[in-house]
Amino acid sequence: QSRVDMVTQIVAVFDVGDRTTPFTSAPVEIRMLDTNGKEVSGVIASPARVTVSADIADLGTERTVPVNPVVTGAPAQGFYTTGVTASPPQVTLVGDPQLIRAIPNVPTIPIDITGARATTTLPAELSKLPDGVSIKGGTASVQVQVTIAEQTLDEKFSVPIQFINLKPGLQFSPTQREATVTLRGTRKQLDDIRTNVAVQANLARFAGPSVATSVALEVQLPPDTKVIVVGLSDPAFAQVTVTAAVTPTPVPTATPRPPPSPTVAPTPAPTLMPTPTP
Repeated sequence: QSRVDMVTQIVAVFDVGDRTTPFTSAPVEIRMLDTNGKEVSGVIASPARVTVSADIADLGTERTVPVNPVVTGAPAQGFYTTGVTASPPQVTLVGDPQLIRAIPNVPTIPIDITGARATTTLPAELSKLPDGVSIKGGTASVQVQVTIAEQTLDEKFSVPIQFINLKPGLQFSPTQREATVTLRGTRKQLDDIRTNVAVQANLARFAGPSVATSVALEVQLPPDTKVIVVGLSDPAFAQVTVTAAVTPTPVPTATPRPPPSPTVAPTPAPTLMPTPTP
């Protein structure tokens, strides 16, 4: 009795296969299962085998297929297409089962994107379907979004290194004055940032003289730029020698000499006229 009480369901498993019409199966063995779906042993069923009748109906008069957006042409030079999507992305076909099974998707009328420079959304009519097949709901067109992006490129920039935060009383001598930075962006983005790229070497950690010490280089870009750094000079540091600053010796000032006295021209002797003879 305890074994019988364990049985909660009795199942008969049969294979439908690829049948498309009603049928009756050959006798199949029944199985007695507990609440966990495990077969209960020690119990005998009567009858032990049954036949199963299956009524199969053809429901193939409807079929959902994807919409295939068709795009022709090419974007403007320097731009490329990153994706094409349709809204709605799929439609339901109604009609002859044999016909709709042969339709993998519904294409749109071609959309020309020649010379496009930005993402655009356009209406597109659906292509004509075979006679005997229609679209459920009467959908005749969809919205097609073509995502277009500007091509990016990598460019190398030679940038002077800015040595910053050196403590007073010290001076430095670097092994290099410039760094090569590789940036990635669109042509316009790279041109706009050309004069706003900085490479810095922070000397704040030097408290006194140091010989040939490596200082990491950091690239500084404007906060609102979409340009990214993809490379820096290899190695990405500068060798810096720090020494005490030399105080120049003052040059003594010469005592100025008084200006010379002005030269006085001598007074000429008076000219004596001869006395006339009486």
